[in-house]
Amino acid sequence: MVIQNPYSEIPHKVFNRTFLQEVSASIKFVETPLLNNKEAITHFLKSNFGIIEYFPGTLTVGGITLSAETAVERYNFSTTSASLTLDASIYRCYKVTLAPKMKRLVEFLKALGIEKIEALTISKKNLFKATSPNAYSSWRFALHESFKDESLRELAANSSVSDKPFKITIEGAGKFDGGEVRVPFLVEVVDKDNFYFQMDLIGTVYDIDTKDIIANADVLNHIIFSAFCNMVSDKTINLLQQ
Repeated sequence: MVIQNPYSEIPHKVFNRTFLQEVSASIKFVETPLLNNKEAITHFLKSNFGIIEYFPGTLTVGGITLSAETAVERYNFSTTSASLTLDASIYRCYKVTLAPKMKRLVEFLKALGIEKIEALTISKKNLFKATSPNAYSSWRFALHESFKDESLRELAANSSVSDKPFKITIEGAGKFDGGEVRVPFLVEVVDKDNFYFQMDLIGTVYDIDTKDIIANADVLNHIIFSAFCNMVSDKTINLLQQ
């Protein structure tokens, strides 16, 4: 099964600029001991990461964590999940960066003999930083100008005035056939001169076949992009296109 995008009317595009901080993909599945598939896992690690020998002499292996030297690319494999996290510095777009690397997660599942998964999640963390002479009040105007989502604008309009550092969190969510999208949003005023907005876009699809992971990830990525476009203002979109 491959999910349908409820925002299909929004054409996908790659922006010249970005607020992106981090992208991740994670897969959850029924617990499957790694040592029961030692030979297949060893072949997987060698063919995908050049690791000739990983398993120690002990009889228990709970998980495997692999990171690039600069920690901009991280993989985690365990008895119940497989995940990939990419720093924005190496991320170009889904098809160029995330999709090819996600194939390693699929290969891991194949090594374990897993034909069906419980959940696939794609998430993107965005950070909007700003400096202002009076951050305790100017964050409201910035939020109103940067976003068109009504719940966020109401947040700016109804929040009490403060002259001390503070945080405000709000979360939006929506369901579609086979999955859901969540958007946790954070406002943090650090001091009188600095504030930021953090917006995480998290799309999840449930109970799919392993062979359909990449196809569903492609749709999830489009759903996340569409949710982003539905929340930020035209001014923000224009800024990203410059």
